[in-house]
Amino acid sequence: MTTTVSAAAAILGRLQAVPQLTVYDGEVPTTPLKDAAGKVRPYAVLYMGAGRVPRSDRLAYAAANRDLGITFQVTCAAGTRAGASWAVDKTRTALTGQRLSDGANETRLKETTESQALKRDPEIPSDIRWYAPLLYRFETTT
Repeated sequence: MTTTVSAAAAILGRLQAVPQLTVYDGEVPTTPLKDAAGKVRPYAVLYMGAGRVPRSDRLAYAAANRDLGITFQVTCAAGTRAGASWAVDKTRTALTGQRLSDGANETRLKETTESQALKRDPEIPSDIRWYAPLLYRFETTT
């Protein structure tokens, strides 16, 4: 069975394989990488979910490997709207429809909601960032 730890490692690996995309695990440093013009370079941040065992399996979960549904968010961002869009496109290419292989039967990674509009983050006026969160889900079965 896939665990949240093994799933996070596999997802991070897929994202880190994307050329020119900086990938963070759960948090962004206070000074992210910037390009020659001083704009924040495109990046993706993985926020891994804890997963959920289907109701029918909850009592038996501790005794055996059971089905597990895992949701997670990847927030794509950059110092320009175009850069954030590029990060979204690259993230989708790296993740959507992919399987995480560890021997379990798994559904393909899929976005769970319609994409949201790219938004400008007003929190740091001197360090403009555009961002969009992508929500994904997959399930494993034994």
